[in-house]
Amino acid sequence: MATRKTISLDPNFKEFIALLNSERVRYLLLGGYAVNYYGYH
Repeated sequence: MATRKTISLDPNFKEFIALLNSERVRYLLLGGYAVNYYGYH
């Protein structure tokens, strides 16, 4: 079973991501949020 990571997000950004997910929009995280989520190798 896949595990989910939790990162701290600004409430406005979190709402925006939730809206994208509710509309099944495909998106790609870039920059600091992506590094925070995926880590730096």
